[in-house]
Amino acid sequence: MSEIKKIMIVPNSAKDNNFEYLREVIDIIDGRAEIYINDVFAQYGIENVIFAEKKIIYSKVDLILVLGGDGTLLSAANDAAFYEIPVLGVNLGRLGFLAEVERRDVKNCLNKLFAGNFIIEDRMMLSACVVRENEKKVEFDALNDIVVTKGVNATLMDFNINICGEFVDDYKSDGVILSTPTGSTAYSLSAGGPLVSPDLEVILITPICPHKLYSRALVVSADDTIEIKTTADEIFSAAIMADGQKKSDIKDGDILRVKRSERVTKLVRLTEKGFYGKLRQKLMGKELES
Repeated sequence: MSEIKKIMIVPNSAKDNNFEYLREVIDIIDGRAEIYINDVFAQYGIENVIFAEKKIIYSKVDLILVLGGDGTLLSAANDAAFYEIPVLGVNLGRLGFLAEVERRDVKNCLNKLFAGNFIIEDRMMLSACVVRENEKKVEFDALNDIVVTKGVNATLMDFNINICGEFVDDYKSDGVILSTPTGSTAYSLSAGGPLVSPDLEVILITPICPHKLYSRALVVSADDTIEIKTTADEIFSAAIMADGQKKSDIKDGDILRVKRSERVTKLVRLTEKGFYGKLRQKLMGKELES
């Protein structure tokens, strides 16, 4: 990657009171790169930055610096993937598994960034569409996961799963999570799915609270196409979420079709801490050995 001269900062007002931390980061950058921020934040008196519309910013910058938690990074990841811009996350939340930098370490890490001491990891994404009466109704991508889940009025529902045209099973459950290896540390893990190294190219299929003793998560090839149908109707509805954001309802007769996306999310890595070190620290609560 060429020298970083233009950076877009994505702040999070819920985790950064009065944007005090944002201002600290701007001071640390101290003219080493032009800083761009979405013009929706122009009203907050933030200085030494360039405000512009997001589409204009994406066409200019070399890097997106996300100040927030995993949710903030996931929100930025889709646009970043479309424009093939690397993303560096600074964790202002609790777990922050996707973020590379803890808030206390940002000065040291930005110095490494401007010195060129970093690598970029390509993380696979998922692409999904809802097919209704043989017509695609909505399409979307996700870095972590795509979830089809029962609505607020529904009891257990049947989720019929086919992989590459072959019937797998009917899961009577609260829903099904389709996740990338990156997303294996998120909702899928909470639902009993396995942890998967992010450098693998697979798709995880994890039922949510299945009402069968033998129902288990599946790990399938990233080249497979997965189709899900459900018994949802006008009364007992179901919804589809991508990285925690609702994308569509799904009804009886609809097909949710999921496969690997043609896009990837480019995550900036600055430290020598790998996936397993981060597991120990973030999920097991153990400090890393020096």
